[in-house]
Amino acid sequence: MQVLHVCSEMFPLLKTGGLADVIGGITRSTNRRRR
Repeated sequence: MQVLHVCSEMFPLLKTGGLADVIGGITRSTNRRRR
C-alpha cells in the first residue's frame, strides 16, 4: 500500500511549527514498519 502525506510544511526544509516534525516522524515510522 502506498500512502501520501500532504501538509503545509516540508521536513526538514520548511518548518515553522511542529507539523513538519510530526509528518516526518510518521513517514519514518511507516517506512520502518514496512521492512
